[in-house]
Amino acid sequence: MDLRFMRPGTPAVVDPRVVKGEMTPEQARLARETELRVRADIALGARMAGTGNYAEALRFLKDAEKLKPDDLGIKKAIGYTLYLRDRRTMPPSPKAEALLDALEYGQGDWRASVEYLKDLYLKNPSNLPVRDALNFAEGLSGYWSPPGDIPLPPGYKAPFLKGEAHALAMKGVDSLGAREYERAHDYFRKAHQQSPDDLGIRDMVHFSEGFLAAQRSIE
Repeated sequence: MDLRFMRPGTPAVVDPRVVKGEMTPEQARLARETELRVRADIALGARMAGTGNYAEALRFLKDAEKLKPDDLGIKKAIGYTLYLRDRRTMPPSPKAEALLDALEYGQGDWRASVEYLKDLYLKNPSNLPVRDALNFAEGLSGYWSPPGDIPLPPGYKAPFLKGEAHALAMKGVDSLGAREYERAHDYFRKAHQQSPDDLGIRDMVHFSEGFLAAQRSIE
């Protein structure tokens, strides 16, 4: 770095990637500019989603994805926003409201949105819309998990099911493991209809819906 034209006392900011020889100063400058543009697009996308303008939200998020095509956080935010967009013609639901609140809170930071829901859930585990939203968000995240490493819903407890409900739930688990998400969600939903008071199977309904939303977002 040429320091001849810097004012005395001005701190020199050196990108560690330049020091390590991983980038030239110009490459590092462009990388920083790209990161700033990505952050701005994500934040604007979250803000637009918060106002219900999902078309603009998706435009900003997809602009960010073009700049960082391998960023899983952006892909998750797109899936999340598509889910909210597709629900806008349906009657408002407490679960969708919780998801929207989390998206606004995170301002494009996916983990912050999930942690927001998790904190709310831990403070009041009996808040079912928040529980449903958290399971959905964790399912959406789980879509990108390595094969054979699909997580279970947070706080998950195996459902106590009998008869047909148990058989349906087991088929759902098998389908989830096989990454047949639409089939898995359908099995869990039918099992929940058979045993509507079981929170474990309710969790799996919303968890598998998150996987399905992620899959549909990239089709």
